[in-house]
Amino acid sequence: MTLRHSFIFDEQVGSTNARAAELLQTQKLPEGTVVYTNAQTAGVGLGENKWLSEPGKNITASVVLYPDFLPAEEQFKLTMVISVSVCNMLESLDSIFKPQIKWPNDIYLNHRKVAGMLIKNNISGNTIAQTIAGLGLNVNQTKFDSRAPLAISLAMISGRQYSIPDLLTKWHAALDHAYDLLQTGKDQELEQAYLSRFYRLNQWANYTIHGENLRARITGIGEYGMLQLTGEDERKFSCGLKEVVFER
Repeated sequence: MTLRHSFIFDEQVGSTNARAAELLQTQKLPEGTVVYTNAQTAGVGLGENKWLSEPGKNITASVVLYPDFLPAEEQFKLTMVISVSVCNMLESLDSIFKPQIKWPNDIYLNHRKVAGMLIKNNISGNTIAQTIAGLGLNVNQTKFDSRAPLAISLAMISGRQYSIPDLLTKWHAALDHAYDLLQTGKDQELEQAYLSRFYRLNQWANYTIHGENLRARITGIGEYGMLQLTGEDERKFSCGLKEVVFER
């Protein structure tokens, strides 16, 4: 199935996720509809994190999906779809971009954060009736707030400026491909594409796991998208959100 090439633009919104949810209260948007804005005044990430973006410089967008074929307990696969689509889009732009996926929802370039996502699922019975997947991608901004010390943009790496509408079109095409893998049961291919770009996979590094500081290596993801790690003492850990901190 091909996602509808449908875009809805607002000059300014609180958040594109909230705007998409508002629109869905009165209409069923075609699957694949992207809601985007030049200025997002109340962008959010996971938990209490804020997404800070200079107006007109970056991608602040949300896509609407209806993955009613997907069991609710497999909803992390949607995070894989969005992550892989962003990586594919970045790699298609320039070979200088070598994106990595930092669990659970960030995209890194050169060990710094270039993108984040926030996915909201509406569960109906045992399946996912509706998904709003928000994406923030730093594109042409070159100076960032001190509250985002690890932020980087495409322009900071390449020295080039990019057309936001063109990038949105490229992302939509990459999303169509990644989502099709999920729809057609090619879960292993999707997971391979996800793990092949996994940040720190099988590399020893410092973490705080369940409040304990230790060296460990990421070995993959487990049930429900839990992060799997093995410590230097061979202890194995399965971590959910807020149970592991990546130390520098």
